[in-house]
Amino acid sequence: MEESGLFRMRIVVVGGAGNFGVRIVRALRADPSIELLVAGRRIVSVPDADDVPGVLIDIDEAGFKDLRRYPLDL
Repeated sequence: MEESGLFRMRIVVVGGAGNFGVRIVRALRADPSIELLVAGRRIVSVPDADDVPGVLIDIDEAGFKDLRRYPLDL
């Protein structure tokens, strides 16, 4: 991703709404060079990081191995 000459790295934090994941999301969200997504079995907002978008990914779901169907723009 490139925004006004700045390359933005996309990082997906799996389990970003859990105890440890929340800390990672909060630490990375202010970095302008990072496009951050929170992934998990449920789409939930991260406390103090409501602006970070969530993505639903469930490894128990049929067809999980086909990552092309997830909205991650891989």
